[in-house]
Amino acid sequence: MPKKIPFHRRMMPWLFTLIFLVFAPILVFYTAGYRWNPKKGIVEKNGTVILDTNPRGADIFMNGQLMKVTTPATLQNIAPGTYTIKFEKPGYYPWEKTLPVVQERVAFANDILLWPIMEPGLVAEGEIQKVFTNQNYDFLIALKMLNGKSQLFRYERDKIAETINLKEAIEIKSVTWDRSGEKALVEGTASSTAKTWLLVADPLNFSELTPGKYHFERSEMAGMDAEYKVSLNSNGAFSKVRHDNQIVDSYDDLVIKKLPNEENLILILATNAEEGLILPRGQWQFFTVNNKEIVLKDNDKWLRISTETNPYTTTQATAKCIHELVSSREINYLLVQDNELLLWRNLYDPELLHRQSEPIVSAGWHPDGLNIYFATKTEIRMMDLDNRDGRNQTTIANFDEIKDVVLIDTDLFIAGKKDQKAGVWKLPLVKQNSISPLGALDNAINF
Repeated sequence: MPKKIPFHRRMMPWLFTLIFLVFAPILVFYTAGYRWNPKKGIVEKNGTVILDTNPRGADIFMNGQLMKVTTPATLQNIAPGTYTIKFEKPGYYPWEKTLPVVQERVAFANDILLWPIMEPGLVAEGEIQKVFTNQNYDFLIALKMLNGKSQLFRYERDKIAETINLKEAIEIKSVTWDRSGEKALVEGTASSTAKTWLLVADPLNFSELTPGKYHFERSEMAGMDAEYKVSLNSNGAFSKVRHDNQIVDSYDDLVIKKLPNEENLILILATNAEEGLILPRGQWQFFTVNNKEIVLKDNDKWLRISTETNPYTTTQATAKCIHELVSSREINYLLVQDNELLLWRNLYDPELLHRQSEPIVSAGWHPDGLNIYFATKTEIRMMDLDNRDGRNQTTIANFDEIKDVVLIDTDLFIAGKKDQKAGVWKLPLVKQNSISPLGALDNAINF
């Protein structure tokens, strides 16, 4: 008679089968990223968070908990929800933002610049009123008051390279460079009279232009006075041609005309005089023209006309200062209007970035296009343009008084007074040997 198999041995295959049927789906779901969410009482698929900073090696905190890795890092299988992410690195200001993690999605905080904690250094003394540079960041031009008159100097390679004394005291309102970055049109006032000057950077020269409307057509200066169209080419050749008194301004084959019995100016493509665009009321002149749009100005009023659409799309803005950022896809403008900062994208009305009670003294773009700097009368702040959970602001310097700020490569130059010393101050935004590429995913871990 065959020996009877014990009950527990007969049940073992069934037990293993049952365990497999129970745990195999759990294992499959687990490896696929599904987790039990005790807060919601449901099983849901998790998300991923990709983090990176420049410089790298920053500590990562999520909801106050220090992670076991530093940037760059990929945190996988993060339960959906809202997380406060913070980066800390010795010698740098911390960065913090609350971001959502969504199931089956990737949340990014990987283009984060950490600003170094550094003290500005004095590079030139004196009552500096204005600092500016060209689009190539080749040098610093500063306007200085000396014995009741103005002085211009060019600062490059850590020293003052050239200085010229002006015959009067002037105030600079705006500076527009030609495409080469060698010449600039400077608008401002002298003895309460509005004037325009032509600035040549090297050798330094500053000459007053006759009253009129001027702009650059690439690297050639062009303009209109009461009777003549004047131009100055890149070789320094000057020409003067009498123009039709109906023409207010021209740019290549475009003209702005004032027609009889019409209050509004007309923008006309000269090659097809039958087509014209009636402009909003104002004394418009050309600011710049490219293959996608036309930008006109009337003192503090600005008009963008996109030639990509049919009919043309127009948007308007009001700003005392306008700063251009050219990317491969489009041109964006940063606008400064009293106590407001605005972002002006092509085809869109200006977007308010920041508003405060006190005036904004100066502002400009960081080269990455993701951050801007701006100054109050006593503080310099950096602000990222990521509007998730608000735009981060970091105060990186305090002064007794700030008159102007400009960014050249990775250094801020500040015209102002600190510790009772007036002059131009230099504040690096990058520590030496701290630059590291963003975007690599070196640390991938699961939670």
